[in-house]
This record gives sequence, C-alpha cells and structure tokens, in this order.
Amino acid sequence: MGLKKRFLYIGTMLLFVIFMLQSNIVSAQTINEKLNDLQQKEKQLKEEQSEINSGINDTKSKIAENKSKQQTVNNEIADIDQKLSKTNEDIEQKENEITETNQEIDQLNADLKQLKADIKELEERIEKREALLKDRLRAMQQNGGMIKYLEVIFGSQSFGDFITRSAAVNTIMDQDKTIMEEHAADKAELEDKKIELD
Repeated sequence: MGLKKRFLYIGTMLLFVIFMLQSNIVSAQTINEKLNDLQQKEKQLKEEQSEINSGINDTKSKIAENKSKQQTVNNEIADIDQKLSKTNEDIEQKENEITETNQEIDQLNADLKQLKADIKELEERIEKREALLKDRLRAMQQNGGMIKYLEVIFGSQSFGDFITRSAAVNTIMDQDKTIMEEHAADKAELEDKKIELD
C-alpha cells in the first residue's frame, strides 16, 4: 500500500473517530440534559407530592376538627333535647295544675252561687217569720198576752176541760218557743253564711 493511500486511510479513520467522538459527546450532552430534565421533573414531582401530603394532612386535621365540632354539636343537641323534655314536663304539670285550679274555681263558683241562694232563702224565711212574730206579739198585746192564756185555762168548766185547755195553751207556747228557736238558728246561720261569703 502506498503512502498516499495509508494517509487517506488514517485520515478517514481519524475522521470516523472524530465523528464518533462528537456523536458520543452530543449523545452524552443529550443524556445529561435529559437526566437534568428528569431530575427537575422528579424534584417537581416530589414538591407536588409534598404539597399533596401536606394537603392530605390539612384535610385529615380539618376532618378531625369537624368530627370534634360535630361531637360538640351532638352533645349540645342532646342537652337541648333534655332541657326541652324537662320544659315539656313542666308545661304539662303546669297545665294539670291550671286544670285543677279551674276545676276548683268552678266548684267555688258553684258553692258561691249555692251560698247566695241559701242566704236569700234564709233572709226570706227570717223576714216572713219576723212578720208572723210581729203579728202574734201585736195580737197578744191586744188580747192581753199571758193573762188571756190564764183566763182560757181558768175558764174551764171541768177538770177535763182544764186539761184540754192547758194542753192547747202549752201547744201554742211550745210552737211560739219553736218559732223563736228556729228564728234564732236561722239568724245565726245567716250570719255564718255572710261571713263565709265575705
């Protein structure tokens, strides 16, 4: 082989080696760039994952906080329900007391009405009896009272007549006594009922 061919061969080989080296350098630069890109992406992904983990932790914290608040609200609701139940019991008790009081008022009104009717009846009875007693006293005064009774008794024609007349006078006197006792009792009852009415 000639010197010229040898130089040509060596030059070609050098060119080939230089080309290969440049190709490897370019390839190595590309790999380094891709590696840098991947490292950047990995770093970015780690940052995003860190943010996501932080968000998850925040969310878990908020969930725990919300559960705590929910428990507090449930406790407050239970407390309110208990108070409401107690209030309803109190209202029912007061309504029962009001019903009983109204029944007592109705009974008192009925008693009051009856008491007024009793007072009116007593007053009428006393008024009639007083009129009767006035008439009897007037008649007794006009006819001589006890003297007239003695005349009736001593005017007897026989012992039997005496007994009959004495019994009649006693009956009249007992009736007068009964009327007076009834009159006093009615007046006392009237006074008691007026006090009760007041």
